[in-house]
Amino acid sequence: MKTMLKSKLLLMATILFTATFATAQAEFPENATTHIVKGRNGWLINQTLSFGPYQSGKVKRSWTSAPSFEFVVRLAKAKEKFRFELADDQGNSSEVFMSSELKRKELPLFDGSMSLMLPDEDIFAGVIFVNHAQEPWEFYLENPNKQTVMEKVNGQISNGQETIQIEESRYISGGKKPHIGGQALAFKFVQDGKVLGVVEVINKGKVILDESLSAEQKFVLANAASAILLRQNLMDAVEDN
Repeated sequence: MKTMLKSKLLLMATILFTATFATAQAEFPENATTHIVKGRNGWLINQTLSFGPYQSGKVKRSWTSAPSFEFVVRLAKAKEKFRFELADDQGNSSEVFMSSELKRKELPLFDGSMSLMLPDEDIFAGVIFVNHAQEPWEFYLENPNKQTVMEKVNGQISNGQETIQIEESRYISGGKKPHIGGQALAFKFVQDGKVLGVVEVINKGKVILDESLSAEQKFVLANAASAILLRQNLMDAVEDN
């Protein structure tokens, strides 16, 4: 009897582990390559960020001038801002302008052709100019400072033709489900139900990308991931002051 009970418990535990592992795997790209981030720790003065083939220039913790898109002009009025450049080993380059703690309730998207109604001021947004393109990828992330499991993270990056959703990832690499309140510790990039990449903001930070994507697609995600990683640094610095 005891042997049968132990067998049933073992079977149940195996099924539960398998289901949990499958759920965790669905939170990550199928052909994943993980890059450990360098440059998040230490002084923020003259900070640079790198992971895998991606390297940023010095991060500037403020900016007042940028290409004259209405989206960017509105961002320039935000309290917390930073900008950086990113490059990879394939010749791709970018210029990124980011802001947080926006004071406006309405944010124009795609140079004013549509707008995003903001429910509060917990919004992180910016633009990514890739390879000197005239039209940028526009980035926004709602509720990145969430503190409870009931709160939701919502965001996207889009160039007006292609859109990638940004969602909170329930797991971090290794299939672990962190239990640090309700804070968002990882974000995933999703398109048509497929996870293209993940960025983890705990410890040194990790960027996980789908290797089956094109170099330019991965570069766009690397920019978005860098912005999220640098935002966390910025918020930590503000809280420490």
